[in-house]
Amino acid sequence: MAEFCKQFNEKSEPMYEKGVPLQVLLSAFSDRSFKFEVRSPPTSYLVMKAAGLDKGPAQPNPEEASGYITPEQVYEIAKIKHSDEMMWHRPLEGVARSVVGTAISCGIQLRESNWDEDEGDSSNGDEENNDDGGKSKKKKEGKGKKR
Repeated sequence: MAEFCKQFNEKSEPMYEKGVPLQVLLSAFSDRSFKFEVRSPPTSYLVMKAAGLDKGPAQPNPEEASGYITPEQVYEIAKIKHSDEMMWHRPLEGVARSVVGTAISCGIQLRESNWDEDEGDSSNGDEENNDDGGKSKKKKEGKGKKR
C-alpha cells in the first residue's frame, strides 16, 4: 500500500495540483504486484470548477441555472477528457456533447462567449443619468422601431 501511494504521488504530482480529485484504474495481482493508470478528474468537477462553483445545487433546476460555462470552456474540458485512455477513440465533438450533458445535469447552463456580462449593470454607459437611480435606459440611435 505504501508503495502504491509513493508511485501515485510521483505520477500525479506533475499532472494536477494538490486537492484535485483523480480517477484511478488499479489492477492488483496475486503476487502482490500492481499497475495503475491515473485518469483525468471527473467531468462534473471540471464543469463546476469552470463555472466557478465549489458545490452543485442539491436539486438542479433547468429553469434556474446555478452557473454558466462557455463553449470555449466546454472545448477545453473535452480536450482534457479526450486524452483519457477510455475516450481517445471517440470524436472530440462527442466528448464535448457529453460535457454539455454533464453540465446540464449539474444545473449549469451553456452561455455564448460573446454575452455581455454587465448587461444589467448600471455602468455600461447606455443609461441616462436621471433622478430615478439610473433605471431608465436611453434608446440607442438606429435601434428600435419608429411609429
